[in-house]
Amino acid sequence: MEIKILLIEDNPADARLIKESIQDTHDNFHLDWKERLSAGILFLEETDVDAILVDLNLSDSRGLETFTKINEKFSEKPIIVLTGLNDKELAYRAVREGAQDYLIKGEVDGRLLGRCIRYSIERKKNEIALREANQAEQARKTRYKQVVSMISDIVWRYDVNSRGEPVGSYISPVADRMLGLPDGTIGDSFDKYFSYVHPDDLPALQKMLAEGIRKLEKDKTAEYRLQKAGGTTLWVRSRGSAYREADGQVKAFGTTSDITERKQAEEDLHESEAKYRLLVENLNEGIWMIDEKAVTTFVNPRMAKMLGYTKEEMLGKHLFSFMDERGEQIAMQKLALRQQGIGEQHDFEFMHRDGTRIYARLETSPLLDIVGNYRGALAGVQDITEHKKAEEALRETKEYLDKLISYANAPIIVWDPQRRITRFNVAFERLTGYKAEEVLGKDLSMLFPEASREDSLQKIKSSHQGEQWVSVEIPVLKKNGEERIVLWNSANIYAESGKLQAVIAQGQDITDLKRTADALQLANRKLQLLSSITRHDILNQITVLQIYLELAKDHSVDTSSIEYLEKLESATKEILRHVEFTRQYEKPKAVKPTWQAVSGAILKASFGKLPVRDECRGLYVYADPMLEKVFSNLMDNTIRHGERSTLVHTYYRTFKEGITIIWEDDGIGIPEDEKKKIFLRGFGRNTGLGLFLCKESLSSTGIEITETGKYGEGARFEITVPSGMWRMIEPDKG
Repeated sequence: MEIKILLIEDNPADARLIKESIQDTHDNFHLDWKERLSAGILFLEETDVDAILVDLNLSDSRGLETFTKINEKFSEKPIIVLTGLNDKELAYRAVREGAQDYLIKGEVDGRLLGRCIRYSIERKKNEIALREANQAEQARKTRYKQVVSMISDIVWRYDVNSRGEPVGSYISPVADRMLGLPDGTIGDSFDKYFSYVHPDDLPALQKMLAEGIRKLEKDKTAEYRLQKAGGTTLWVRSRGSAYREADGQVKAFGTTSDITERKQAEEDLHESEAKYRLLVENLNEGIWMIDEKAVTTFVNPRMAKMLGYTKEEMLGKHLFSFMDERGEQIAMQKLALRQQGIGEQHDFEFMHRDGTRIYARLETSPLLDIVGNYRGALAGVQDITEHKKAEEALRETKEYLDKLISYANAPIIVWDPQRRITRFNVAFERLTGYKAEEVLGKDLSMLFPEASREDSLQKIKSSHQGEQWVSVEIPVLKKNGEERIVLWNSANIYAESGKLQAVIAQGQDITDLKRTADALQLANRKLQLLSSITRHDILNQITVLQIYLELAKDHSVDTSSIEYLEKLESATKEILRHVEFTRQYEKPKAVKPTWQAVSGAILKASFGKLPVRDECRGLYVYADPMLEKVFSNLMDNTIRHGERSTLVHTYYRTFKEGITIIWEDDGIGIPEDEKKKIFLRGFGRNTGLGLFLCKESLSSTGIEITETGKYGEGARFEITVPSGMWRMIEPDKG
């Protein structure tokens, strides 16, 4: 048999949901739908239906008035009200006024809807039957028992006399079945029935029953818990009405329905909402929801904190309130996509409450209703401000390093593990005559002369195996065929996995310096030969002179003559000492410059003399082998002329063009008018050659020495070493 149902609902999406739920029941239901209450009433006046589903809030009627209007005309029809989760109290009132049941939109499924309709129809039939049964005492009792035995709800009656004293009651046998009790346990005793009501709910239930009888209330409802014999709990809803008969006796009757399933569904929904809210409230990611007008309807604490607001301050504000004018233009384009149902991930700039910019990454989705209409948008928001700043800093650093490499005065080249050239700066272009585009991507071997190529490639191979170059000489072949000697320093670049990615090398053209050194070495050899011959001849003549002076002294008897001869002898010895002094500098002059440890030279020069606080460990200079003699002369100068010297301090300072080695003592120092003279030949209290020769020996490799101390505070000698003539080596590798 077909069951006809009228649905009065002005929301097409909700109507569609009800229709789909009806279809899911697979029962023989026929549904008619009207959007307005007036249209529904007209339909009911012309068409018979078995049940009515009505939304309490319609476009032409709102609230309890909607139920009242339709119930006044069609009270014989079972009416089920539809409401939202937030309007449950309104639904309760409608049920108390006579509605058979209520359903919460959004929780309706086919099983629950079908059960609710069938039970409402049955209950309405029962109510009608009960009223009809009251017209004839015997017929009513017979009919009453027949009806209640056919339904699943408990049917009850409670009678009191004019003084309010109980005079009779009836509880259908369904109560025993519902509570899992043997038949006849409850009987017609309300006291026994109340013993199964949850203790927390019993006082309110008894009070409601007493007030209903006293006030003769109609369709009074109550929801409470029953405790079954096995210990489980049932949720039930009782609905009853009271009326007074002619003799003054009050009769209250009603039904009690099992609503456990619906209550469980409500609790599950609340629990689900609580879990969802807890999750959203504690996410590290911001959550932002807007409606179709881009007004903020929800944000979690993380989102509000991200922009410097509280949740309450953001709610109700337009999306554009948190961005600048440029952001508004971009946001309008993005909102147009959401309205088309398109979600996406994109980056965006918001304005913090304090005026700073917040860079965010959004994962956005449109919110659509059941029929596909746009209702707003939801976004997950990540604060990527620090990430953006790091990216910008990295980009600036990369640009800086690129410019530094490209325009550095020193030639710089980079190649990969396959020896392909990947970087070639301007200085290297000047060194080789090649433009960068001529060599990039080509094998490194093209830069090496054929005669020394294999040796050079072997050194390249060693660098790939982890050997770091420190001032390694490798010839380079220019584009025009000219060879240049280049002093190389290299470093390997590794990936996080430890795999070699590239080798970067810096070169210095020392060709001219090498030629100068070779020429100087040749000149030194010639001077050494000439000096050796000259010194040999002078020594021979001095020997003859000393012999004749001794003979003259032995044959002289004149006191004044002997005095003159002794002065001549003293002068001869001084000449001999000068000649011997030149001998110690002769041999080193014939040796080419080498890399020498500064600390080692200082240690040897100062051994057994004044204490030295040395801070030059790891420093090497390319200098004349007389470097040790230089420091020895400086120590002698400190001891002889410092007068009160007790300590020497040596250290170094780097600068753009090279490095300065500093020798300081705590003696009296050197007067200002003598600072430039001390390096002149012949100036001084002894030979006059010490500091002069120091300056000359250092200058052979471009090293300069000056005195910059303050008289009265100690001597300070600065030895300036040009770029390429010094290097640092870790002490354990020196």
